[in-house]
Amino acid sequence: MTNRSAGFSLIEVLAALALLALVLGAAWRVIDGGLTAARTAAQRARAVALAESTLAGAMARDPAQPGDWSGEAADGLRWSLAVRAQPPAALPFTPPRGVAAFAVVVTVRWDGGRSLTLSSLKLGKPA
Repeated sequence: MTNRSAGFSLIEVLAALALLALVLGAAWRVIDGGLTAARTAAQRARAVALAESTLAGAMARDPAQPGDWSGEAADGLRWSLAVRAQPPAALPFTPPRGVAAFAVVVTVRWDGGRSLTLSSLKLGKPA
C-alpha cells in the first residue's frame, strides 16, 4: 500500500502555478490602471493650476487689452488666452456708462488631445 498524501503531484503544482499567474495578472492590471489614473489626475491638476494662474493674470491686467496670446509651460502644457470686448447686448446686465465688458478665455491643452477651458468676464475701461 502506498501513501498518496505524502506530497504534491505534478498536476497539483501546475494548477497552483496557473492560479497564481491568473491572480498576479489581474493584480498587475489593477495596479497599472491605478498608476495611469494617478498620472492623468496629476497632469490635469497641473493644467488647472496653469489655467487659473493665466486667468488671474489676465484679470489683474488693467486696462483689459483685447487680443490673443499663447505659450507653452515647461512640462509641455500649451496655453492660449483670448480677451474679447463684449457688446452690451450680449451681457445679462447693463454695464454703467464708461465701463466695458471683456470675455477672458483660457484654454490649456496637453497630450492625447485633452484640454481644459476656463472663462470669466472682466469689467474695465473701454479700449
